[in-house]
Amino acid sequence: MDLAKKFGVLITKDQQGNFTHMNWILLVDGKGNLRNYFRGDDPDLDVEKIANDMIQVSKD
Repeated sequence: MDLAKKFGVLITKDQQGNFTHMNWILLVDGKGNLRNYFRGDDPDLDVEKIANDMIQVSKD
């Protein structure tokens, strides 16, 4: 929950103890910095862009 708050991601816990969250893909570097984000339900989601961003972040 603390990590979600740090990046402004909405997470709620229901009465049964289950968590609900937004459908986002967050790209976080090794220092915990948010480097990019993508809507998981975006019809134009570009998997190649996500993969390339991941490769770039891993090199930084």
